[in-house]
Amino acid sequence: WLARHLDKKTVFIVGVVWWIGAQGFIYAGSPDWPRWTMFAVAGLAGIGYAVADLMPWAMLPDVIDEDELATGERREGLYTGTFTLLRKMGGATAVLMVGIALDVARYDGTATSQPESAVTAIRIMMALVPALLLVVTAWMARRYPLSREAHRAVLDGLRERERAA
Repeated sequence: WLARHLDKKTVFIVGVVWWIGAQGFIYAGSPDWPRWTMFAVAGLAGIGYAVADLMPWAMLPDVIDEDELATGERREGLYTGTFTLLRKMGGATAVLMVGIALDVARYDGTATSQPESAVTAIRIMMALVPALLLVVTAWMARRYPLSREAHRAVLDGLRERERAA
């Protein structure tokens, strides 16, 4: 519904801000909370995550169209491959950093309870670090130039080029 009424950038930023809010609830969560509360918060976080994960893929074809208008070449493979590589590298780097942080925080995978340093590290890595990265993401996304009207102009330019050829 939002994507039909707003620009993709705006939908992306709304989803990211939604996810940031859910991350705040995750950080504030306590073992004393009823279990259903954390399930509900996880579901709400999932909505923000879904929007933040989907919208860049929806924006990618617009970028490819703009590149085609600028260069005269269609380079979907280059864009999609680079986008996928960067996502994989980011995920691998995150896993590495979490492993290092857990080691520094004295996490013991065989223990039935963890030291407070490990619990704090987990809370920070699972809630605050993602929220901080999402704030940076929303701030950067605000400058995305391809509005619905701008993309329509790109498509018009491509159609005009095709007619002239």
